[in-house]
Amino acid sequence: MLKRQRTDESPVEEQLVESTRSEDFWFCDGSIVLQAENVQFKVHKGVLSRHSPIFETILSMPHTDDEPTVEECPVLKVHDDPKDVENMLAALYGKNHDSSNPLHFSIVASFVRLGTKYEIDSILKMGLARLQYEFPVTLLAWSFGRRLHTGPFCIQDVASAAGRYAMIELALECDIPWVLPSAYYMCCLDLETTLFKLQDVARSKTLLQAVPRLCFKAHQALLEDQYHRAECMSAELLRNPDCTFRYREGRRDTRCRSALWCKPGLELSDLDTWDRSELREEDLCDSCIDTIANMSQIDMDTLWDRCYDSCAPLPFGVVVSMVRIGKKYEIPHLVRCGLKHMKKEFPVTLKDWDIREKAGGHARIDGIKTPAGLFAMIKLALEFGIETVLPSAYYQCCLDMEATLFGHQGANLLSTPASQGIPKICFTAHKRLVEIQNNSLDELSKELLEHRTCRPMLRKGRSSDYKHERCISELWPKHNTELKLLERCDPSSLEGKNLCKFCIKHILYTGEQGREAVWDHLPSFFGLPDWNDLKDFAR
Repeated sequence: MLKRQRTDESPVEEQLVESTRSEDFWFCDGSIVLQAENVQFKVHKGVLSRHSPIFETILSMPHTDDEPTVEECPVLKVHDDPKDVENMLAALYGKNHDSSNPLHFSIVASFVRLGTKYEIDSILKMGLARLQYEFPVTLLAWSFGRRLHTGPFCIQDVASAAGRYAMIELALECDIPWVLPSAYYMCCLDLETTLFKLQDVARSKTLLQAVPRLCFKAHQALLEDQYHRAECMSAELLRNPDCTFRYREGRRDTRCRSALWCKPGLELSDLDTWDRSELREEDLCDSCIDTIANMSQIDMDTLWDRCYDSCAPLPFGVVVSMVRIGKKYEIPHLVRCGLKHMKKEFPVTLKDWDIREKAGGHARIDGIKTPAGLFAMIKLALEFGIETVLPSAYYQCCLDMEATLFGHQGANLLSTPASQGIPKICFTAHKRLVEIQNNSLDELSKELLEHRTCRPMLRKGRSSDYKHERCISELWPKHNTELKLLERCDPSSLEGKNLCKFCIKHILYTGEQGREAVWDHLPSFFGLPDWNDLKDFAR
């Protein structure tokens, strides 16, 4: 399209003249001028379009005559920091940024920020890989990174107070919450700086108030946990029957725990486990060294899991981002973390289901108990082929069929063909499951009638006149459509039901056998393969 030639008197041209041209990105054969604040970059449409579908869409639109131009190139204003745009262009044009060397945090932040905004996979993947290295989601990666201190994937300046705080801001801004536990823990390791020196580096007043308070509370809880772990380890060493230190020459009564280490102070440990070579310098026997090393590894694993698996439910959007970003940018640790939270809410074994129910059935993923949450989780599982969580997810939908059938009305929950089939799948399965439940009650009643060990006359208050009466009369609730197949029968609930101890024992045994049978065949009710054939990420 021909562009209208601007004159020197043009108000638009006068406004553009005030802008500053980039020294590094002003190509004489450029075809588009990007303007970020007052800095302009003359670059090539083809380069931008090739790397970003967002730029490809914008630049494919026709340029009108009343829009500004510079050197006959259209001007595209972007609402980004000029330094971010410069870092983005340097990566796209292969300038300055060597992916095999450490990068400054500002560069990594630019990659993540603009890579997310403009869907530039190449720089976003590069930025996320650096973040994963500095803020890992596994204890092994944390320990390796902390000991190495440097490497080709390190981020420079991120260890400072300003760097940690900027990282938290970036994580919240770009919705990458999986880096937050590591970042917050780093702030806890230097609590004084976090509490009193953030005023000089914080851009957000809201975060300036929230981060120090959050880290202070976490620091107190972590210190208490550290004290408790030290006491438990000392007690374990004192009871160690294999301790050989006391048999050494000149030692008859002293245990080697006395030379273990001083009591933990007010400094938070660095989530590091004890190395056997270090322990040998503490005048400890081999048995106690093994005990300390093993216990410290278990303690650190548990503490790390608590940092990423707190009592507060994890927002559903965080789980989605873990799976999507992890799969798209090949970050296996992130995928495993998201999958772990999914399986805690949607167990794959009856034992894990019981653990979940014992905790009161509280959601480990925020917003998952509603029809919208369950449908969204099933859609996510279907999209990525996470088949293992589907039986539990479908079954939870069956527990409230009214909400499953009608709770989605007015909401955009059935936007895909796969999600449109959820209500029908659950309705069909619910019908079969309730039928099995009622048939099981009939069978149990018949078994109890024929139960020769039933002894109602042996109970307190029974006379010989009751010797022909069976204790089944008050056994169980009548048939209903409320699904309870996977509920574990509580022995206390059978008290006062006019049942003998032999029948109670039989009821509990039969109920447990029935639960296991239903669980083993649960996938088949929803048209899924057997448990052993279900896969994570089948696609």
